[in-house]
Amino acid sequence: MSQLLIVEDDDSIRKMFVLALTKLADIDEAAGGETALQLLGRKKYDAILLDLNMAGVDGVAVLKALEVANATNHGTPVFVITAEPSVELREQARKRSRYFISKPVKIAVLQTLVAGVLGKSAKDAAPNRVA
Repeated sequence: MSQLLIVEDDDSIRKMFVLALTKLADIDEAAGGETALQLLGRKKYDAILLDLNMAGVDGVAVLKALEVANATNHGTPVFVITAEPSVELREQARKRSRYFISKPVKIAVLQTLVAGVLGKSAKDAAPNRVA
């Protein structure tokens, strides 16, 4: 089974992502960047969902840590998810991630994108559709 890390500081949004993607991968959760960095140092993931704007260690700091050549998850596809209005922060994230999704997230779109990266079909996630 594929391995997915979801990093989101809003509990309800994180749980919604887990529910929507649980059929596609084994999922680990982090409620912030510090926990994410600990998990990323211990385990290789096939994809990462990463909130950009978090207190403490933010999404840009996590992206920078992933750029280190010998990092466990260097090169892992990262889906940056944000409602961040700052053009500067958004541009920093866009430089470091191929996938950029604005909130509010359309779950069907998220399922399709993540399934594609994991080499699966979005219909594999269909039983867990959420509004």
